[in-house]
Amino acid sequence: MLSQVSRRVLATAGPALRQQQRLLTVTVCGGGNAAHVAAGMFSNQGAEVKLFFSFERLEEILNTVHKHTKYSVGGHFLNTTLWCTNAIIHPGISYGIWHDWDGKPVAEQPLFYQNCNDFTANVLQTLSDEIQACRDVIAARTTADMSKWQPIAEYMVDVYGHVISDTSSLAKIFATNDAFRGLTAPCTQLDDGTFMPNFNTRYLTEEKIGHEYLVDGKIQGGDVSHSGCPQRFGIKTVEQLVG
Repeated sequence: MLSQVSRRVLATAGPALRQQQRLLTVTVCGGGNAAHVAAGMFSNQGAEVKLFFSFERLEEILNTVHKHTKYSVGGHFLNTTLWCTNAIIHPGISYGIWHDWDGKPVAEQPLFYQNCNDFTANVLQTLSDEIQACRDVIAARTTADMSKWQPIAEYMVDVYGHVISDTSSLAKIFATNDAFRGLTAPCTQLDDGTFMPNFNTRYLTEEKIGHEYLVDGKIQGGDVSHSGCPQRFGIKTVEQLVG
């Protein structure tokens, strides 16, 4: 079944669909489920399907479908790839909580975001700074528009500012964010009621914790071959990455 949003996006894209000699060219304004739904519908009828993604009308369509939200589309896609979201936040905070853990069960399940202190904030800021350095190199050496990228503190305030009571530091931004209030670190409860950290939770496995990518300062670890790293696909320079 198509979702209501997918139906409306497909209806908008419908006039752009054309079929020639069993070759269907599907033009979709932006990505998402609609592209896959359209491809599946026509390939099941025996057509060969090619998908072309265009963002030229994405802003118009998003603001038509979502009446009460203002979407602004712009910048290079690498802004999204380098965004300081879960891939930075989850491992960074987890390290902050457990970096000096003695391996013994704990009496209480630690708060995850509200537990953010200066040490953890420094870990998060360091990760953000490293990404910003990459962003700056991409912007300097290519024509990619990287102006939409935000450092972690700016991003958090932009998204959650209305529910953050103290924005004076990165630690306070996380610790006083009401959207995160009460969320605890992933743990496994033992029979005696104590807790052990669960390092196999999606908070960490989705962010590739426990894999080897960096060796001697280069992305050449044993797990690169089944990752999304550009090096896996033979991309070795910033210019190749941007294309």
